Amino acid sequence: MESITVKKGQYIYEAGSISENIYKLVSGKIEISHNGNKNIIETGTFGEWIISGVKCYDSAYTLTDCQIQILSPEDLNSLDSKENIYFEMFESLTKRLTFLDECISSQIDQESAINTFKKFHPHHKLRTESKFLDFFSKMKFLYNQENYQQALNEVYAFKSDYIDYPLRDELDIWKAIITFHLDPEKAKHLYNTFDHTKYSKKLSFTYLKNLLENKNDTLLSLYEKYGLHVPPNTILIAEGENPNNEGYLLLDGGMKVGRYSGNKEILLSIIQKGDFFGEAGMFNSNCRMATVYTDVYCDVVKMSGEKLKSVISQFPALGMKMVKCQISRITFLDELFKTVCITNKRERITSIIDTYLDKFITAGITLNEFTSLTNCTQREVLEIFSNRKIKIDSTGHIKT
Repeated sequence: MESITVKKGQYIYEAGSISENIYKLVSGKIEISHNGNKNIIETGTFGEWIISGVKCYDSAYTLTDCQIQILSPEDLNSLDSKENIYFEMFESLTKRLTFLDECISSQIDQESAINTFKKFHPHHKLRTESKFLDFFSKMKFLYNQENYQQALNEVYAFKSDYIDYPLRDELDIWKAIITFHLDPEKAKHLYNTFDHTKYSKKLSFTYLKNLLENKNDTLLSLYEKYGLHVPPNTILIAEGENPNNEGYLLLDGGMKVGRYSGNKEILLSIIQKGDFFGEAGMFNSNCRMATVYTDVYCDVVKMSGEKLKSVISQFPALGMKMVKCQISRITFLDELFKTVCITNKRERITSIIDTYLDKFITAGITLNEFTSLTNCTQREVLEIFSNRKIKIDSTGHIKT
């Protein structure tokens, strides 16, 4: 790793160029800018774009004389201990994502935001109001404490009359998972009684299968320790709330990000499988900038910054995936923002359909949310939907 001094008033790289290195600021001030938005950093990494082989999203300009460490991809691969640099890159990219959020944020009013959200989504509940999530968190706590019999008792004691069949299926799978640690043969018998075709797409079923076959998987190990199964119509993050130093990783399903301060609904983005979200809460105690919610079944991993650092130490390869994930999110949001800003409405709607329709369907986007994102009327959207044979179901969700 080479150390250099760069004089004040120099570009390290410019937006649209190809960066050849990753940079770590040791001392001085760097201005990171994109589309007129400027952010000053005094620590952390930048230039991570080389990792994903994409053009630089932003420009880096020295405001003072700076001491900088240069790390090439080859240097990165040769490091014996990579977890610290992976965590630093993840944190730096997260702070840039947070800065982008702040650039488009209106003033946050938590009470107003929740009331407005409930007006648009009357059937959604905060995670703290979900009886299933409360039960599932308690059961997972006992499971991770290796109190398997108590965890199993918790599952059997849970009154499942009011929940739908997919959640009952989830409970049955977890009965088998916990039973594995008490009586492996009985767990195998339970596994054989399941409808494998019906359960094959469930993350819990895949985990059970790996347990029985003694297979290891990094993401499934995270799921075992920190995973939560989130029902539809759940608000996982509420705009304006305290983050409690926690963030999430979406392992399965799809989520939506919106802003509701100001008595209106603004859909900002979607969260896809493999994305982190709410991760800014790992690094600062500022209030949540947006509401994250789901209309579909999801599996998420909840982690603090310290827990994440420990996970990277155990699974260094995951650190690289996390960095690439953050880069992908930044480029995804940038492209989505550019598409939403297309002046011609018909071209704007068509371009969003061509680029994002499958992802929107996975996330459970509704017609109202689509019109909010495109800033078009339902009539304008439905006309193009009709021509493209895109349907709206009885609940207002987009289908093909």
